[in-house]
Amino acid sequence: MSKSVKELIPTSYVMHRNAANKTAQELFEENHKEKLKEAQKWTRDTAYACSTVSAIIATVVFAGAYSAPGSNATYGTRNFVENSLFAVFVISELVSLISALTSLVLFLTIVAFPLHMQDFHEFIPQMLMLGFICPFVSVVTAMVTFTTSILLAIQQGKWQITTLTYTIGFLALSFFLLVLLLIGRFRGRRFRLLKIG
Repeated sequence: MSKSVKELIPTSYVMHRNAANKTAQELFEENHKEKLKEAQKWTRDTAYACSTVSAIIATVVFAGAYSAPGSNATYGTRNFVENSLFAVFVISELVSLISALTSLVLFLTIVAFPLHMQDFHEFIPQMLMLGFICPFVSVVTAMVTFTTSILLAIQQGKWQITTLTYTIGFLALSFFLLVLLLIGRFRGRRFRLLKIG
């Protein structure tokens, strides 16, 4: 039974049984078995496809961590270790890898999780939303990583680097805000997987 229905009826009626000796919750679950199966299939298929994408993103980001810009100095440290752009490279690489792996774990959890009717009220939509946001964060921070890698490789004129950094940063931030805006609009629909009524 949905929360809105539970709020409308007196609490003493929740456990009452009808002529077929069924509570409202049992009757609701019986009438919505097909909807539940459809929702379970859609959720698992979506989570499986998204876990594949998250695994690809994590693989690319992981490979990028081992191809850091700058050759090794005399004692095995990178030449750009003193450069502030190298710190941006490392931090954005870590954020990208962590968010890609988080998304992968979330989607694999959904695939392996037994999806019950009550899970579709809050738990599954929250897991899906977080799982959808994490790859976008990963891709945006991977773009920042790529940008800083290029900037470290072509450091020649200071004003060109500054202009290029601000331009690319603005484009990456604009893309990220656009994605968040679209996700916010989608979230407003509250994942109506089980349409009641």
